[in-house]
Amino acid sequence: MCNLSRGLRVTGAVSLCLAVVGGPAHADTAVVECYVGARPADTDEYMAIVLADLAARGHRLGVADLGRELEAVHSHPARSGETTTIDERLPRLVDSGYQAWLDGDFNGAIFNLSHAIQAARRESGAIVEKKERRDLVGRALTGLGLSHKRLKHADDSLSWSMEILRGFFAEDEIDRTNYGPEALELFRAARKIAAGQRPGALAVSVDDKGVMIFVNEVYAGLGKARLEDLIPGNYRVLVRKGDLPGRVYRVTVAPGQTTRVNVEWAFDGSLHTAPRWVGHLYASEAMRADFQVAHVAHVARLVGADTVIVLTIGIWKGHRSLIGAAYSAYGGPLFRSGAVPIEPVPPSPKRLRGLAAFLAGEINELPDDPPSATASASSSSRYGWVKWSTAGATVATAVAGIWLLSIDGKSRCPNGNDGDACYYLPYESTFAGYATLGASVALGAVTTYLFVRDPRKRRGEKRLATKPLITGSGAILVVEGAF
Repeated sequence: MCNLSRGLRVTGAVSLCLAVVGGPAHADTAVVECYVGARPADTDEYMAIVLADLAARGHRLGVADLGRELEAVHSHPARSGETTTIDERLPRLVDSGYQAWLDGDFNGAIFNLSHAIQAARRESGAIVEKKERRDLVGRALTGLGLSHKRLKHADDSLSWSMEILRGFFAEDEIDRTNYGPEALELFRAARKIAAGQRPGALAVSVDDKGVMIFVNEVYAGLGKARLEDLIPGNYRVLVRKGDLPGRVYRVTVAPGQTTRVNVEWAFDGSLHTAPRWVGHLYASEAMRADFQVAHVAHVARLVGADTVIVLTIGIWKGHRSLIGAAYSAYGGPLFRSGAVPIEPVPPSPKRLRGLAAFLAGEINELPDDPPSATASASSSSRYGWVKWSTAGATVATAVAGIWLLSIDGKSRCPNGNDGDACYYLPYESTFAGYATLGASVALGAVTTYLFVRDPRKRRGEKRLATKPLITGSGAILVVEGAF
């Protein structure tokens, strides 16, 4: 038995189970990304070095490697994410194919119409939204069947004709206006062959009753669907809910058998395999907390990996960071986890490579990130004027205090005679002298602190140590000024 504890289970599709248990026997690691809401726009800026280093170690990641393999054994997105819309490409390809048909260029017709069908398969989520798009697909299928028939490709002509029947096109939907009575003749011939085959059935069940089910782009039910008397062959099962594009499963209906597709929507609704990255996208932190570990482990099992590394960008100890963790694909404790802050100062390539080595199990702790020359220069220029200004104030205050203490409080006249023209200081100047010297001591302490302490470490609570000294010295000078 193929037992998948969480996620999709297709009990009628033997190929899926074989893909899970038939993976590589050696230790293997899959690398996925997980986010809440949306993937941050600056992710590639910080993730590229880590991903490149993990790929160099033989780990599977990205759409070309991990994503395509996951889509082959599980499902593919209902929308491709391509910039050119289906409404621009599909009509152009179908019209070009139809014109080639009219011109007798049947190979050209096959080329354009085949590309039209490929585009439609990648955009199943868009095809189900408008009848006009589905009608274009019908025209393309009809044109392919007729073009192969004109070239005497009997098997290909029959194959495309059967696809028309599996798409649930009724006889009155066949495009006789554009393709003539030959199209109807081809449709009836395929239907006669299908009538001689033993039909199969398809049963689809989703654990969320609000999920819509489409089979070959035709609505089939909400939460569950069962289709009887199906022509044996390949079918597409699309599940979607709300604004999410949904996922598409390729299943094979065998003669006289029921193929069952059981879908766990929490897994499918968050799974992302294209474009650009592979992983899960959750609607909330609560959902990520509940499902992330089970989901990424299931992804690893689907592709035959023993370990999975999860990367994300989030808050770690109050700082926006690149966070990574490694899990077993078969349960058990967390292997390791770590983070590299990316704000307020971007990490060095050395530290990002250190995170990759740490997650790969090659080192036991993350290396420190030495400050860059730019950061040091910026920090020095930021605090230089404070240090030198404070030093100057200290010297000036000390000189003023010594001068005041040198005055004994008596009158001082140039000729030794007292008089109104003589310069006179009161006896309180002695107190002012001591106060000024006290202020110079406080300022000296501040100056020493600023010169000795590394400016790069002058942040957080340690920086608060300078505030009492600065405040105290200022208060002393204010009192002295009052005298």
